[in-house]
Amino acid sequence: DLPDEEADAGDDEEKIDYFGFIRKMPPKLRVDLLQEIKPHQQAIVFSQMDPSDMANILKGLPVEDSLGIVLTMKDISVSPSELQQLADELTESAKNLPMPFDGLGRIGELSGQISAEEWNDILGSTDELKKKNPELAKNTSEAMELIRERSLSFEDLESTEIIDDAFVGRVMERFERSRLSTGAKVSVPYLLLDSHSSVTEKIMKEYTEETRKYYQEQLQGYEKQREEDEEAKLRIEQLRNLHRNVFMRHVHIELGKIWEKKDS
Repeated sequence: DLPDEEADAGDDEEKIDYFGFIRKMPPKLRVDLLQEIKPHQQAIVFSQMDPSDMANILKGLPVEDSLGIVLTMKDISVSPSELQQLADELTESAKNLPMPFDGLGRIGELSGQISAEEWNDILGSTDELKKKNPELAKNTSEAMELIRERSLSFEDLESTEIIDDAFVGRVMERFERSRLSTGAKVSVPYLLLDSHSSVTEKIMKEYTEETRKYYQEQLQGYEKQREEDEEAKLRIEQLRNLHRNVFMRHVHIELGKIWEKKDS
């Protein structure tokens, strides 16, 4: 049996992944791309894909299109040259597909990187915008409502009902594995610095009594340094803001999942 096993291994090594680029595309783009081709071509693509990838794409297609692919696959036969030709055609077609962009989601993420005061100043400047760009400022009430709904700065966490203990736990799990934009590892006490007591309490719940005591001691040390040294104050507050930015990035990732469920 050994020669046959060796032959099978060789076949696996030589197999070409003609449509691997489709697997790496966002789900909606994969569906959009395949809807542009005929059932026979769709079946060819599916014949080269992993069953789980096939299933995910089928779920995004109209049921009648899915049935057409299933029926066509029953008798599919294709040569390597046909596979390569179709792969080349789809690669070119994919270049012309519009990329999905969650504008509101990105605006929400942006709000998390700016202080609440600065963000409110930006959103509150509609009168000034009307003077400078009246066309852009027309009928902004609905857009502003949606933007405010998605906006969340660090200072707003204390008054947001959606930020419960479970939510903070998921965010902290990601946060602790993160690094600052400088490349340095994150440090929880910098995140706690100047945080509202309700936010601090939710974060601290993730740790043992011993760890909470250690973090509290570090926090007191930072506060003392700020009082005694102006340069240290500037450095510490810059690091605090970097930690908040990382934390809020993960907050908005979690919020994005919630909004996606609401919108679906």
